[in-house]
Amino acid sequence: MKKFGVVVLAGGRGERFGGDKSRALLDGLPLWRYPVDRCMEIKDCREIIIVGVGADDPFALDAVFDDGVGLKRLVFVESTGFGVRCRDMEVGLKEVISSRVVILESARPLVTCEQISRVAHSGHTCVSFGMGNVDTVMLDDGGIETWDPGELVLLQAPQAFNTRLLRRAVEKHGGLLWSCEVCLMEWVYGVKPFIFVGGVNLWKVTYPYDLRFLEVIKSRGD
Repeated sequence: MKKFGVVVLAGGRGERFGGDKSRALLDGLPLWRYPVDRCMEIKDCREIIIVGVGADDPFALDAVFDDGVGLKRLVFVESTGFGVRCRDMEVGLKEVISSRVVILESARPLVTCEQISRVAHSGHTCVSFGMGNVDTVMLDDGGIETWDPGELVLLQAPQAFNTRLLRRAVEKHGGLLWSCEVCLMEWVYGVKPFIFVGGVNLWKVTYPYDLRFLEVIKSRGD
């Protein structure tokens, strides 16, 4: 299997969460440790770039000494974009050596090794997990435009890309604010993503009650 690198985004501002999500704990561990620990278990993952968590974090020191870390390159990069995803991606991608990069989010802590490996080795230029939307969506701008549920897909990390193409797209549009690498790739290159069916374990922590929901999912092993 071809080796790949990972960027773990852990620098969100947590405005809707009401605080720094990188310090939020799930069963005693910070959220970002879960995707990092899963990557430690994957032989073909050669480098892990964590954006938004400093190496002075006591949990970061624990991660450095996890079993098998000597076979991987582990880098902690401070967020320089005030929690703005596009800025964090820019600094994270600069550290990636591998030709294939997987994007993970600390806010989706229950991602599995199988899901990470699936996007990493899919062979598609742009690939993501996603779930069909079940709710009607309306623009929140005073207008009346709506979309039927079947027209929309809710994208979920992990996602994987050709590193060179993604880095070029990010650098080309570095002055713009964007929040989705999949959308950026389609916008710049016209590349539509290959979508794997996601799952409830990829639920994103946005509000405090999301943590309680994931605690239940984790306890059930779903």
